Amino acid sequence: MLEIKKPAILFDEEKHIYTDPSDGAVIPSTTQISGLLEISGDYSGIPNIQFYADRGTLAHYALEMLEVTGSREAAIAMAQDRQKGMQATWDQAKGFFESGEKWLAVHPMKDVETERRFLGNVNGMRYAGTIDVVSKTIDGKLLGVVDWKTSKDCNKEGYFLQIGAYAEAVNADFGMVVRLREDGEEAEHI
Repeated sequence: MLEIKKPAILFDEEKHIYTDPSDGAVIPSTTQISGLLEISGDYSGIPNIQFYADRGTLAHYALEMLEVTGSREAAIAMAQDRQKGMQATWDQAKGFFESGEKWLAVHPMKDVETERRFLGNVNGMRYAGTIDVVSKTIDGKLLGVVDWKTSKDCNKEGYFLQIGAYAEAVNADFGMVVRLREDGEEAEHI
């Protein structure tokens, strides 16, 4: 695993609230900040938005389990188990997983850490979030952050703010948004 200093941050998954345990302050997430700046996408009018959220969650989880276990079969089995109670099924998320799997074959990483929660601070302004992937390049020279996206439009200002904030928080050399493709073709990074 990476040797990164982890500031303590508490996260309430049900309410999606980050709290700094040192003073009990609720810290805004990068997603909330993007919303306040009106640079994030408005998904409120999309029918069945929970289906799309669940499908993305399954794809993310399977890619995370692939990195953690190193086993494609285990990752798929774990994602299939996780689909219980969701509006999306593994079959509906599978193409996104395969897309990320192909991207990882071309862009291997080492010392991978997934779902990294952090507390960032820029000029005294705190922010928090959860990074999909923090890793070193295969040669071990650079540290980067990756954010998996299943959205068709990944050229959104809010995503760029998010990935930049993630990179800043962990002092990464680079950050990228990786757009997973529903058809299973290799993902593209932005």
